[in-house]
Amino acid sequence: EIVESLKASIVRGSFHLTDPGDSILAAEVEGARRLLRFLDPSTTRVALISFSGDIAGTLLGHTDLTVPDAVLEHPLTPDYAQIREALDRLQARGARGGTNMAAGIRLGVEELLGLNENGSRLRADVQRLILLLTDGIPTFPVGNTASDSEDKILTISAAHIAFEGGIRIYTYGMGMGVLSEPFSMEEVARISGGKYIPLSHPADILDQLEEAKFVDLRSLEVSNLTLDRPALDKMLYPEG
Repeated sequence: EIVESLKASIVRGSFHLTDPGDSILAAEVEGARRLLRFLDPSTTRVALISFSGDIAGTLLGHTDLTVPDAVLEHPLTPDYAQIREALDRLQARGARGGTNMAAGIRLGVEELLGLNENGSRLRADVQRLILLLTDGIPTFPVGNTASDSEDKILTISAAHIAFEGGIRIYTYGMGMGVLSEPFSMEEVARISGGKYIPLSHPADILDQLEEAKFVDLRSLEVSNLTLDRPALDKMLYPEG
């Protein structure tokens, strides 16, 4: 079971995004779409969570408290068409500017453990993963658009909760903004038993998610019984 948590910040300063298809959020959405092509709906359910938060007024203003910092865009489902539709809605809405990584992780934990009253039922004997994609560092719920030590503490605490629930988190840091301060992303992955993947070029997320492997399978051997020899070609999908 996989929760894809997506977040992309609005462009800061005097530069404005004129093409919504040429953004980090667009890269995240396309990466998630490509990953769905390599997952098996008969064995793997997927949910979608956004954790952008909202900046009220100016870029230096505080969050709009009427807007939730993390949203379950779609609960766990084997119907990937519904996830694709949710990705379309997320991209059309655009990024809101904040980064409440802790809220995104906690909502993902609730969904994977069946604790969300609007989400899915708990299933036994499954692997539970969170794929956390972001171009930012924790700035909510305590701070605004700047890094805040309390936000980092809350994020790391959420990673401990995920670990206690048997959930691994793979963190994808996209762009130089988050790579200049990777501590939170590294710790979330380390604490939960996942992996931190730094991506200086956001477009690299497309290949990373296509080639991802989320099971601890060191090798795979397939034999052709008719010809009594090893298979020449084999493909291992992300969930094994």
